[in-house]
Amino acid sequence: MRRATAIFTTLAVALCLLPAAATAASPAIEYSTPSPIRNNEATLRFSIDPEGLETSYEVEIAKVGQSLASHEMPGLTPADEDPMALEVDVPRYFEGGLIPGTQYHWRVTAWNDDGKTVGTEQLFTTTDGPTPVFTTATALQTGSDQVSFTGTVNPEGAPLTGCRFRWVDKTIFTNAGFEKWAATEMVRFGETVPCGESVGEIGEGTEPVSVNGKAIGLEPGEYVFRVEGENAFGDLVSGKGVPFTVSVGFGAGGSSGPESSGSSFELPPSPPVGSPAHKFCSRAHRGRTLQSRANRKKRSHLKSSKRGNACGRR
Repeated sequence: MRRATAIFTTLAVALCLLPAAATAASPAIEYSTPSPIRNNEATLRFSIDPEGLETSYEVEIAKVGQSLASHEMPGLTPADEDPMALEVDVPRYFEGGLIPGTQYHWRVTAWNDDGKTVGTEQLFTTTDGPTPVFTTATALQTGSDQVSFTGTVNPEGAPLTGCRFRWVDKTIFTNAGFEKWAATEMVRFGETVPCGESVGEIGEGTEPVSVNGKAIGLEPGEYVFRVEGENAFGDLVSGKGVPFTVSVGFGAGGSSGPESSGSSFELPPSPPVGSPAHKFCSRAHRGRTLQSRANRKKRSHLKSSKRGNACGRR
């Protein structure tokens, strides 16, 4: 009996000395200060400790005074013992921009097989500062594959954080422009060169400042370019697109390449319905249709086509 008691006591002591097995738990959430925060957007930052289990999370956001709403499809973190730093940009393309000078509340909810954690609500306020005004000007071919760009920027009283020229092939611009939303992020096309003037040289005045840029390595063809940049209050503010051409055989005969017109790349508007010009254009359009059906003389058809182009049709 004494021997049995001794054995039992020894086993009990041994079990007490064994390390405790790690137990899973519901995820833990920690917040960081959102950065950057601009007039119409913000980047929300937080971390999730999945506690060793695959963990899903969701971000909700709304203006203060409104009910929180889901911002995006739930995200997923792998099973890990260490916290994972995460960030979410708001808004998404389908939500529309945030409102300048407006307070928002937001929170993160995370869950795994062991439970669900609802984070505390957080606050941030969008900025309401001036954004720069960019104006695209000219593009001049200066070599067989070289182009010089010009434009202006009015800082509107706030220093820039970036300034550049962007150009894309005309076909890409016609189909998609300079950028396009793809799933949950903006994809920008073409290539860029920085403005020759630094942000310090551009300053933070309230008058337009001339900026220049030089690009090399362009193939012959048609392009569209713009000047763009940002400051602390707005990301990617830009001027309108302006077309230009890189010609084959640049420098033959000692002449410089073609210069862009400086006008933005837009189709001419159609005249107002009911106006004399609209009635004329309508008659011209009907005339072209009838001529096509009757297969009239080519000379008369071309004359009618010219009238249609003057009316803003292509």
